[in-house]
Amino acid sequence: MKQAIQVFDILGEDKLKLHYTDHFNKLVNKE
Repeated sequence: MKQAIQVFDILGEDKLKLHYTDHFNKLVNKE
């Protein structure tokens, strides 16, 4: 069970990083 939670934490972090990176790239491209 703990392993499953760790995997979800890692996947969640990756999705957050992708989301913020995409958002940051859009802001940079606007200027």
